[in-house]
Amino acid sequence: MPPSTVKAKLLLGWMSRKEALQALNSCIFDKYLSERKALALWKEYRERVENLEPRNPIYPQGIPLTEAEQRAVESHIARLRGTPNGQYLHEVIKIHPGDLVAKQFQVITERCDTYATEMEDEERRINHCLGVGLNFKGQLVPRHLGPRRVVIDLPHFEFLVEPNGNGLGIRERDRYITAVPIGERIILWAGYHRTYTLLCQLAGDAAGGAPLLTVMTGIPDVERFLAIPSAARETVLGDRPALLRDFLDENLFMTVNLRKRRAVAFMENIRPGKIRYGVNLVNDDA
Repeated sequence: MPPSTVKAKLLLGWMSRKEALQALNSCIFDKYLSERKALALWKEYRERVENLEPRNPIYPQGIPLTEAEQRAVESHIARLRGTPNGQYLHEVIKIHPGDLVAKQFQVITERCDTYATEMEDEERRINHCLGVGLNFKGQLVPRHLGPRRVVIDLPHFEFLVEPNGNGLGIRERDRYITAVPIGERIILWAGYHRTYTLLCQLAGDAAGGAPLLTVMTGIPDVERFLAIPSAARETVLGDRPALLRDFLDENLFMTVNLRKRRAVAFMENIRPGKIRYGVNLVNDDA
């Protein structure tokens, strides 16, 4: 039985060597791709990035909101103010997303096709941008794999996992599209597939269905990202950061058949007082 795949785009030239080889190893090619050929392919895209002119994307000017967007944004802000994340809220803006700095170098275009259908009118676009109605409403059922290991199949990847007094605690991340300012740049932090979908639909006209971004400052995930050296951090802060519009530049992205994956939360008792937990991505050949 052939493996299940999804269409995806990779910004291979912005990935580290390790990340690029892992990404290519997760793809299904018509012909076998050896590690030597994969490395050569990465170097080819890497060189294209290095040959770009230096970039200095600055915080973009916002686009005026429609009446419907203004009402929805006011409700969104009021809702956020009543949550722990409300302390990090900076503003909600509507912008053309092309010059957003990208820290994620992969989009699954099949998922974007689904979003394109779901965001066909203004109300649904607004709701998808602000995360209204997107939270999972079903039940997460734990499965015991032996006496020490518990797993839970997750409906998507945006979940946090931590043990609690009753076993494995699961919390869904906030579903609004999130951006963060770093210096003069604004980084797309969460909501890549929805934002990419709207970028494709704009076709150069930002006055219409541009995304609404919830801009946050000081959130712990960002502080950790900035504090710990990594290839992704150096790329985001460097002279030639990846921009969301690079996913539309045929010289910079690579279209692939990516092995279909699904998320599974797990908790395992290693020994008394020692628990291992997290989220694994496993092949989905259902």
